[in-house]
Amino acid sequence: MKSEHAGTIIGCIVVAFVVTVFYGIPLLLAKINESQITSVQTKDALPEPVPFSTVLTPEKQTQREEWIAEAIDQGILTDVEMPGTEAHIFVDKKFYGLTIQKKNSLANFVYAYYYNKDHEMTWVTLFDGYSGRMIGTYDKYGGLRLE
Repeated sequence: MKSEHAGTIIGCIVVAFVVTVFYGIPLLLAKINESQITSVQTKDALPEPVPFSTVLTPEKQTQREEWIAEAIDQGILTDVEMPGTEAHIFVDKKFYGLTIQKKNSLANFVYAYYYNKDHEMTWVTLFDGYSGRMIGTYDKYGGLRLE
């Protein structure tokens, strides 16, 4: 008789556990993520970059130039330059907190800006703006590769 009750009790505990795991925890996490997302200020959010385009228009280049200046103002980049046929991006502290998609978009955007100035350019090299250490590369075929 005791073993029947023990089996029923264990069965109830297992069912309660499964219900909590599959229904309770995801709902709790969804609430936490939703409250975190809505509490984040979008003031410092980066503008969405325009994808790479080989079409050179003054408007697109102006937009790219403004976006690069904004990234520098926001502490994401320290400098962008093109010595020779390779562009250099010097990243600031906030760069490291970006998602990989944002980092890839940023490198893509700088690539498009300089490619439209010089079609001989083949890639962009990313450097830490403080140490000068190379942290990655970007090209239009392989995308961003971080070290």
